[in-house]
Amino acid sequence: MSDSQGGWINYGSKKVTVRVPIEEPINVPIEEPINVPIEEPINVPVEKVIEEQFIGSTFDNLIVVIMDAKHNKSLVAGDVYNNSVYHQDAKGRTNATWFLKRQIDGSYSIADLKHGMSLVAGDIYDGHVYHQFVDDRANGYWMLTKQSDNTYIITDTKHGKSLVAGDNYDNNVYHQDVNGRANGYWNIIVVL
Repeated sequence: MSDSQGGWINYGSKKVTVRVPIEEPINVPIEEPINVPIEEPINVPVEKVIEEQFIGSTFDNLIVVIMDAKHNKSLVAGDVYNNSVYHQDAKGRTNATWFLKRQIDGSYSIADLKHGMSLVAGDIYDGHVYHQFVDDRANGYWMLTKQSDNTYIITDTKHGKSLVAGDNYDNNVYHQDVNGRANGYWNIIVVL
């Protein structure tokens, strides 16, 4: 590169050499990345966070872990994207951490942080929960109904069926009526 051309040269060094027309090179240090420690999740009911931080806001975004009240296992998308949702230990995985985006009608889209895909019930009711783009389908939006014990029933807006873990632990998440079963009640733990 000649002195009459501007450009960047960086061969893995901690400095970047900048050449500008008819000037001497200027060495600019590259700053080290900032390491921010990840703290333990804070178990705060979603409604409390909304009441305290989001009143009057039309844009409520929460990052959460969703865990059933019976087996204490989390909703988890596949480690590798495969259109499925599982019921497992979270183990700090980003595919077990979900982004709740509140809609105007009070429902939520629920997308994992790893793949950016959402929880979606079948277009035609089939008892299954999928991991897909919402594409503005009613079966991809969920109502969070708070219970007296601060758990939530999570029900889609199209079929009126809810997320339910297996009656006996089986690694699966179903789309059914709750019928008072603890495996249909979910703790929503705000992590950010």
